[in-house]
Amino acid sequence: MKKLHHILKEVELVRFMGDAEILIKGITADSRAVEPGFLFVAVRGTQHDGHHFIDMAIQAGAA
Repeated sequence: MKKLHHILKEVELVRFMGDAEILIKGITADSRAVEPGFLFVAVRGTQHDGHHFIDMAIQAGAA
């Protein structure tokens, strides 16, 4: 597990809101695979736009 602020050091952010000290248990771009404490990455693909699944990921416990 890593704290979110360690993960965020590796990416270019436009905006961040929230608790950077939260522990991240896993990372996924598949909202169906989200478990409590996971970081959900919304990716716009050729068939689906992950942004449409953000609410589902939050309901599943995304950090």
